[in-house]
Amino acid sequence: MLRPLALRYSQCFVLTLVLALAGFAAAPMLHAQQARVLTGTVVDSATGQPLSAASVFVRDTKRGTYTRNSGQFRLPIEATHKRLTIRSIGYAERTIDIPANSTDMRVALAAADVTAATVTVTAGMTPDELIRRAIARKEENASRINTLVSTLYSKMRLDIGGSAMQDESMPPNSITETFSKVYERRRPDPFKEVVILQRRQTKNILPTENLAVFDEFFDFTQDDLTLIKTRLVTPLGREALDEYKYTITGKKMLGDKLIYELSFEPKARIFPGFEGTLSIVEGTYQLIAAAFSPTDETAFPFLHGLRFEQKYERYDDSIWVPAYQLATAAAKVSIIKGLMEFEGKFSAQTHATDVQVNVPLPDSIGKTPSKSETTSALDVTDNSLSMSVTTRGKRITVAPDADSAKSEFWEAHAFAEPSEEERAIYKRADSLPARVDSAGKRVEAAPVVGLIHLPSIGGVGPVSYTHLRAHETKANLVCRLLLE
Repeated sequence: MLRPLALRYSQCFVLTLVLALAGFAAAPMLHAQQARVLTGTVVDSATGQPLSAASVFVRDTKRGTYTRNSGQFRLPIEATHKRLTIRSIGYAERTIDIPANSTDMRVALAAADVTAATVTVTAGMTPDELIRRAIARKEENASRINTLVSTLYSKMRLDIGGSAMQDESMPPNSITETFSKVYERRRPDPFKEVVILQRRQTKNILPTENLAVFDEFFDFTQDDLTLIKTRLVTPLGREALDEYKYTITGKKMLGDKLIYELSFEPKARIFPGFEGTLSIVEGTYQLIAAAFSPTDETAFPFLHGLRFEQKYERYDDSIWVPAYQLATAAAKVSIIKGLMEFEGKFSAQTHATDVQVNVPLPDSIGKTPSKSETTSALDVTDNSLSMSVTTRGKRITVAPDADSAKSEFWEAHAFAEPSEEERAIYKRADSLPARVDSAGKRVEAAPVVGLIHLPSIGGVGPVSYTHLRAHETKANLVCRLLLE
C-alpha cells in the first residue's frame, strides 16, 4: 500500500511546487525554412571574459536570444537571415554578417564609455529618486501596449527524489517543451489566446497533460503579491521605498540609451521581502532587466531557492517587451521523516521571439469568456490530438499536429540547448515513438507508467478549477483530488 500512497503524495508535492511558482507569476506552422542552429560565444574584447545576458538578435527582426553565464548562445536561424546585432549593457553594439558555413561564432564587444553630457544630466540622480520615477511611470509605460503577439519557446524541468521515490515505476525526471503562438489583448477586457504549435515531453507525462506554456511574465505593475500566504511588496510597488534600500551600482550605455543598474534589499530583513538587481533605462524609466529572489529570512513552509530572472527587449523608443524569463526553485516535504520524504528541483524558462506590438488580433480573440464559461474539450481524429482549455481571461488550444514533430525538429529549433543529462533522459524516455528499428519495422512507444500530472505554469491545467471549494487554493484542490 505504501507505493501507491507515495505516488499520490508525490503528485501532490509536484503540483504544489509548480502551482506555487505559477502564482508568483487556425494556427500558423513554425517556419519550415529554418535551416540551422547558430551557436557562439560573446566576450569582452579587452579581457576575453565571457559576457552573460548579451542579446543576440537577427538584424531587422524580433528573433533573438540571450547569452548564458558562460557567454554562450544558441539561436535557430532561417536561410534568409544574413546579419546579427549583438548588444550588452556597457558595451558598444555590433552588427556582423552570419557566416555562410560555420555555425559556431566568437563575437568580441568593446566597452562603451558614458558620454560627458550624460554624466552631467544624471549626476544628481539618487537611487530613491530613480525608483520614485520608475514607480510613477510604470502604469504609463505599460499602457503603451494594447496588443501583443509573439512566438514562445517554453521549457520546464522537474527532478524529484527522496526516500519515497525509490520505485523505478516513479520516474524522477520530467521535461516538457512547447512552441506556442500567443495573442494577448491587454486592454480593454484583457484576454490571452495561446496556441501550442509543437510540444514534446518525457513519457511520464501524458501529451494531454502538457499545457506547459510559461507565458506569464512577472508583472512589475503589481504593488504586492501573495506567495504561499506570505505578502511581499514588489520592487516597484507603491510601498517599495518604505520597504527596500536601493543602491545605484553602475551607469552604462546600451546603444544610445543610458541604463542605471541597481541593487536592492529590505531595510528590515526580519520582514518578508525580495532582494536582487534591477536595470532601468533613463528617460522613460522602464525596467529592462531584473534578477531577484525572496530573502533567506522570508520563510516558506517547504519552498526554498526560489529565483526569478527577466529581460526585456527594445521594440521602439518608448516600448520594451518581455523577451526572456527563468524561474528556479527547490522544495522538500517530509510526510514521515526518514521514511516518506520528497525533494524536488524545478526550472522553467521562456524565450519570446517574433514579437509584434499593437497589431490587430484574430477575430477569435474578440470574446472574453465569463466566469461560468470555464471549459475543456478533447478531440482525437486519425491519430491527431486536438484540445482546448478555457478559463476566465485565457484560452489554450493545442493544434491537431502539435505532437507530430520528431527529435530532429527539437534539435534544430529549441532555443535552450539540452544538456548531456537531458539528452540521456529523452533517450531513455522520449515521448516521441521511434519510426523504425534497424530492420525497418515500426517501433511503437512503450506504455506510460508512474504518471506525474503537470498543469500549465500560466494557471490553466487539466484540473477543472470550477470544483474549487470556498477559500480553497488551486494547490489544495489538486492535493484533495489526488488524495481523496
